[in-house]
Amino acid sequence: QAAMLVAVTPQIAANLEALYRHPNIRIATNGYAQECDIACEKTFREPIQIVYAGSFNFNTRCERLLQAYSMLKRRRPEAAAQLAIDLYGPSGYYFRVFLRRHVRGSVRFRGYLPFNRLMDALCGYDLAFSCAARDISFSSKTYHYLNAGLPILGAASGMGLRDFIRENEIGLACDHTASALMQALQE
Repeated sequence: QAAMLVAVTPQIAANLEALYRHPNIRIATNGYAQECDIACEKTFREPIQIVYAGSFNFNTRCERLLQAYSMLKRRRPEAAAQLAIDLYGPSGYYFRVFLRRHVRGSVRFRGYLPFNRLMDALCGYDLAFSCAARDISFSSKTYHYLNAGLPILGAASGMGLRDFIRENEIGLACDHTASALMQALQE
């Protein structure tokens, strides 16, 4: 019943066509239906604008970034003053229970944005936070951040995300704990 299907390779499109006989299958080889215009060179400003966009749940545990920021603010307020964090996502149960208490001052909740509007908004940030907890080894949001030209601050329980960031030299990677994240924020 979908109006359109999107595939990332011609082979996947052919497989979908054979399986579903769908009349409208588009190919977006980079995973995006339209390219984003991004600056070639990123210059940091103060405060450094950090963005987290995505799911608020136990598979991401994004509140650890906010806990790390609170720890940094207590221990090194001058370092914390150089950072600002924006959250994009749903305002459901997980947000209300685990995140809302951290939203104040330099930590802001921006709500949910549709994909194209979010991609436009990401281009205005300096750094993006990607995280994976529990049995999840990678966050696909990392690719969205890279498409917007952002370096990644990655935190993961497993090695997948951390290895990807380190091997490709696209940001900082650490364990998915508040103390490790506080060290990364200092860096």
